[in-house]
Amino acid sequence: RPHISATYTLEQTAEAMYSLMNRQSMGKVVVEL
Repeated sequence: RPHISATYTLEQTAEAMYSLMNRQSMGKVVVEL
C-alpha cells in the first residue's frame, strides 16, 4: 500500500506541484477533486 505524504484540495494544486518539484514529499501526493 503506497504511503500518502500529503493531501491537497484542487485549489492547492500549485502547492502540490511545488512540493513534488522540490522533493518535499516522501510518498504520494494526493489532490482531491
